[in-house]
Amino acid sequence: MKKDFLSILDITKTELDEILTGAERLKRQKRAGVPHELLRGMSLAMIFEKSSTRTHISFEVGHARTRRPCALFECKGPPDRQG
Repeated sequence: MKKDFLSILDITKTELDEILTGAERLKRQKRAGVPHELLRGMSLAMIFEKSSTRTHISFEVGHARTRRPCALFECKGPPDRQG
């Protein structure tokens, strides 16, 4: 079941524990050179409301490690309404 995670208040303690346990398992597998296919067929879109080079680069580096397509959007002002 798809569930949005926009705030820590959106998940239960059990769900948080499952997320952290899964992350630990994936990190161990990565260190051991064991590939995973969790993101097969998926893409990522990143939307940055505010310009932050450190955040932007951190997300890009992390995403590059997944070897999946990525689209980056930066909100620098009102959209161009000329269609």
